[in-house]
Amino acid sequence: METDEDLSTQKLSSVIMALDPISTSYERPEAIIRIFLCVLVFYVPVIIVTNVLVIVTVYLVRKLHTPDNYVIAGLASADCLVGIWSLPLYILSDIPQTMPLIRSKRWTCAMRYIAFTVSQDSSLSILTLMCVDRFTSINWPFWYQMHVTNKAMLVAISVIYTAHTTKALVVYGLLMRFDETIEPLHNRCTVLNNAPHFYILQFCTAELGLQLSVSFCLCAQVSLTALREVRKLKREFHVLGISGTFRSKSYRSRMTNVKITVSLMFIFIILWLPTAFGGVMSKLVSRRVANIYRISTRLPRLANSFLNAVVYAFSKDTYRKAYWYLLTTPPYRWARLEEMMRSSEAFSSNMLASKLRKTTMDLASTSQRIVVGTED
Repeated sequence: METDEDLSTQKLSSVIMALDPISTSYERPEAIIRIFLCVLVFYVPVIIVTNVLVIVTVYLVRKLHTPDNYVIAGLASADCLVGIWSLPLYILSDIPQTMPLIRSKRWTCAMRYIAFTVSQDSSLSILTLMCVDRFTSINWPFWYQMHVTNKAMLVAISVIYTAHTTKALVVYGLLMRFDETIEPLHNRCTVLNNAPHFYILQFCTAELGLQLSVSFCLCAQVSLTALREVRKLKREFHVLGISGTFRSKSYRSRMTNVKITVSLMFIFIILWLPTAFGGVMSKLVSRRVANIYRISTRLPRLANSFLNAVVYAFSKDTYRKAYWYLLTTPPYRWARLEEMMRSSEAFSSNMLASKLRKTTMDLASTSQRIVVGTED
């Protein structure tokens, strides 16, 4: 007969194994871990480069200084922290030669988990903020334009970073336990042995579940509302005879923002979905296979940190042009990005005006032929 304490321990182990499968595994599959770490080494520069491109683009292009693009830059900042701070410490803590640097001291062990908490939790919270931003702009557009300013969005992003930094410092800086006598070394700096159990069982699980649930519900509502709006506008454009090329700029911008939000949420769910089955796998397969599965689920979760920038590139022409310029231009010339974007937009405007004139002339010619035919 299992007691409440046994059930609590099993639940704790299940949650912890999903959060930190390598450190909590007493049967370490060394070959798999080496492959895993090699992939993470590749992830680091990719995550840093892709997210720096996003941040620099939003900073240098003044027309992107809007609340929705500030959220994108805030999400890129959180993902950039993953590549600059969290992943390097994670990698160093599992390479045998550098493992003592991280796992042998209390403050280095705490820094490892503070880095993970600040970057990962901030990324999830800003993604939730993005869903709230799109939900508000779609359902209450006039209120959104009046109250959601650049300053308000920057304050919201700052609050998110401050809250998660404070939480990490309290949990891992003040409440964390550390026993320097635990052997072997790879079992010393682990969530199971260091983090307060109430934090893992109650707060951490509830926070993750609440944010994912809220984000999914808001994203679903935004998608359905946007789909209805698109169908309605298409019918109106068809009745008025307006081509898709000449639809309003604000309409295209709103639909693009919705596309970005839905794409990011869909990618996030797909990449995090394997993690949700970690507890089920531990009951169906052997401990070693379950450990390998849990380790492998971290790869798609971390890939989320650099796929976001790819989504922006496919969704917005401005980001595509900015990425290309930044990647093909020395950094000392990046300040000219705004000038390049204006020249490109001027060229596009001239092409559009030329197309509009041609369309107008064709309509006039057609009307003249109809009049002449009627007179004959």
